[in-house]
Amino acid sequence: MKLWDYSTLPFNIEGRVAVPVSLFWGVGCIILIKLVNPPVQNWIHDFNELTHSWGVILILIIFLADLVSTFIFTISTKKLIKGGVVIMKMTFQPKKKSWL
Repeated sequence: MKLWDYSTLPFNIEGRVAVPVSLFWGVGCIILIKLVNPPVQNWIHDFNELTHSWGVILILIIFLADLVSTFIFTISTKKLIKGGVVIMKMTFQPKKKSWL
């Protein structure tokens, strides 16, 4: 099974790796590290100083509440779907026709 195929690109290795794609990701990572990361790090530092570390705790609590609610929703939805599939199978079973 191939998840991607770079066999049409130049300088590929068995269609799995290609130099142009590797250069794209390499340049993209350098841009992220050199240009995007420093302002984000400064914002995080300023946020932490402004909230005296309480902001981090608040974000953690919100994240955990979201995690728990998602888990509960997933379990309850799985039970509803499983129950609904059984009901649908029982309700919509084709009737056997007798020709006699």
